[in-house]
Amino acid sequence: MTPGYCAVVVTFRRPESLRVTLRSVMAQRHRPNFVVVADNDSGRSAERIIAEETWPVPVINLPMPRNVGPAGGWGAATRYAGQRDDRGEWLLVLDDDDPIRHPDVVGSLLDQVPAADVAAVGLKGATVIRPFGLLRRVHGPMGPADYLSGGGLPLYRWAALDAAGGFDESLFFGFEDLDIGLRLRARGWSLLAVDDAEQPVAGTNPRRTPWREYYKARALVTIVRRHLGPTVTTLTLIRLGFGGARLLITDGGKVATARLLGIADGVRGRLGVRRYDPQGNPPKGEPPS
Repeated sequence: MTPGYCAVVVTFRRPESLRVTLRSVMAQRHRPNFVVVADNDSGRSAERIIAEETWPVPVINLPMPRNVGPAGGWGAATRYAGQRDDRGEWLLVLDDDDPIRHPDVVGSLLDQVPAADVAAVGLKGATVIRPFGLLRRVHGPMGPADYLSGGGLPLYRWAALDAAGGFDESLFFGFEDLDIGLRLRARGWSLLAVDDAEQPVAGTNPRRTPWREYYKARALVTIVRRHLGPTVTTLTLIRLGFGGARLLITDGGKVATARLLGIADGVRGRLGVRRYDPQGNPPKGEPPS
């Protein structure tokens, strides 16, 4: 029997994307027990979308006091969901622009979990190449991973999250999935990436903006320092620094400066919402503002 699950969705000023994603969750033949929507929009745009439709399972609106980023939204929604007796055995993690393309994908993923030591399963993952700290995409129908990418419908086993902890909300944005994956791996859990040709996984926005560059650089430095040691940290700082020099030529001084500030704050351990407050983030495939 396919195990039960619940879902958390983080959203920020993308109400119509949220509507499409929620409808796709409800279209699953194996539906979640409930869905928690963490709304980072102070204008409460998610409230209208949730109220306008009759959903076959409960959809709980969880407004954030301010924009706390994907990490903060997922963290808060996970804490809320984890306290409920009907949370099920698994947790599905979604952004508001992660629509599920066909009705059997979640059930298929859960049915392919081969053993009790698997902490998470999803459609896109990577392994960390030590001691260089590089990420190598997992290819093939099924393979072990060190982390599962957001956007690839990652499902986490609640027992593993209870042991290793949920999303680090202080990261705000960038590589939250890498951090939680490395924590799970350090505790002996395994992660599994499963290809599904019917559910393509959208990549991140190709263009760079200062706020995205700042938070991603800061998060990567923070996570490498936590989990991969001084050698990998040094190599990562060198790569990010050289990349910042290239950005100065290709994307301008604001983007390069944002990366350098992110590197510096990552080294200092200055986390949370700092320096940049994003006003919007278009869905995957659209140019960022």
